[in-house]
Amino acid sequence: MSLFCKLAVDKGFDVTGLDATPELIAEAKKRASGKNFIVGEMEQLPFEENYFDIVCGFNSFQYATDFKKCTERSKRVLKDGGKLSVMIWEIKEDCEGCNIFKSSG
Repeated sequence: MSLFCKLAVDKGFDVTGLDATPELIAEAKKRASGKNFIVGEMEQLPFEENYFDIVCGFNSFQYATDFKKCTERSKRVLKDGGKLSVMIWEIKEDCEGCNIFKSSG
């Protein structure tokens, strides 16, 4: 997450990062200082509805306690027309998240 946030900040994007691990949040703050990084759970997402233009999950959604709830919460905080990008490094056939996305159309 921290490298992606640094690249986005360098391109002029306003970035907010969330991770359940304080150590990873500390690393993100080092790479992209002055940005909003918070410790939290992706199933809860403490943000208002229609808040973000883009929500990205890097090798994280598959570790959620409830993958479907995590996806629904991510969609809740997206603005109309916003983009949800989920990167999962797993064998496609064994990936629960891939199957959930496939079945939801």
